[in-house]
Amino acid sequence: MPNRKAPTKRQVIIAAALTAPLLLAVVHVCARSAGSLVNCDFNAMYAAGLTVRIGHGRELYDLQKQAALQQKLFHRNDFLVEDHPPFEALLLAPITKLSFAQAYQLWGAINVALWMLFAYLIRPFAPSTPKNALRYLPLCFLFYPAWVVMFQGQTSFLVLVMYTLTFLSLKRGRDLWAGAFLGLGLIKFTVILPFALLCLLRKKWRMMAGFALAASLLGVISIATVGFAGALSYLHLLLDIARHSANPAYATVRPWTMPTIQGFLGALLGSQVQSVWINSAVALVSGLLLLLTARQWRRADRSGSAAEQDLMFVAGLAVSLVTSPHLYTHDLALMLLGILLVVGLPQWTEGSGWRVILTVSIAILYLPPVYLLLPATIKLYVLMLALMSFALTTLLLPYRRRRAHAPTIGMPGSCAWTETPRHFG
Repeated sequence: MPNRKAPTKRQVIIAAALTAPLLLAVVHVCARSAGSLVNCDFNAMYAAGLTVRIGHGRELYDLQKQAALQQKLFHRNDFLVEDHPPFEALLLAPITKLSFAQAYQLWGAINVALWMLFAYLIRPFAPSTPKNALRYLPLCFLFYPAWVVMFQGQTSFLVLVMYTLTFLSLKRGRDLWAGAFLGLGLIKFTVILPFALLCLLRKKWRMMAGFALAASLLGVISIATVGFAGALSYLHLLLDIARHSANPAYATVRPWTMPTIQGFLGALLGSQVQSVWINSAVALVSGLLLLLTARQWRRADRSGSAAEQDLMFVAGLAVSLVTSPHLYTHDLALMLLGILLVVGLPQWTEGSGWRVILTVSIAILYLPPVYLLLPATIKLYVLMLALMSFALTTLLLPYRRRRAHAPTIGMPGSCAWTETPRHFG
């Protein structure tokens, strides 16, 4: 059960009336300022959707034709590599009937709706007194990576909603639905597959069945969109990016500029160590972290504690991000779910060292100056330290608390984590 009452209908209406116009106004201003959209990700996404709509889906991952189309549409000499799955292009194809500015505003309105839907869905599990819903708004709508999603016209909010629906389904014991929602988030497969691997290691077979069904459906849609040849071209593009990340054409997807284990180790050791050894170290650290997370989560499964299971979901989300091969600033918007869940736990009110670590990590992830200064010096990878601190703290906290309360296990009221077992995938 959630630890907070859901807001009233009146509170929801007031919150929406105050927030939605502001967000839509920002989208409108960005769309009207043509110069501000020169380098936004929606350029490549719009071009990809247009390519599919005019029946050239098989050419979607031809870099020369991508560059030519983007130059024609946006009058730019460089171009943004379209490395998103084919079904995303099909999703965006209908709105390419509009002009670029109109399509950007429409997609911005959809993103606003998804952002607000997330805030509504997770509200019962989030912090702040239910008598004052306005205290909840700053936590939801002042998270800088979420604003990057809005400006870039990205699809991260769609994945955020899918993760949220996965969490809610697990809380209700609906593992099949949880897996299906997780599978629908494969539009950002680099941040979904590590989480799916954690569920596989936990032997959550019903959840994996739902995931496989959703993934298969998206696979069929992708092949129908670009054909087998286009699907093979996409796989070839992904492999080429992984093997030749120094290629100038892939400047926007270089992993060593990202806040991940790969980005951190690559940036620190890239000039001194061969890439094969760096990749081996990344695989080793990531694998050990995933195995540790799965092990701790299995313990939480056996304990039946809802608080521990919530923490493990948060830890799994953070670990999935930090072990991802590609992670952009807008993808960090997914951390909003983890932050709201961990701050919403009753144990958050306890004063302790773990709360200090989490508070510092969360503050770093929230503060706009961190993002505005770090990319200018190509050091965004240092955010990995904040992500890793958050992940390890949430991962190890249940273990530390179990050890602290071990002598009094079984005594009524002896442990704040002892709760009635609840469904959780």
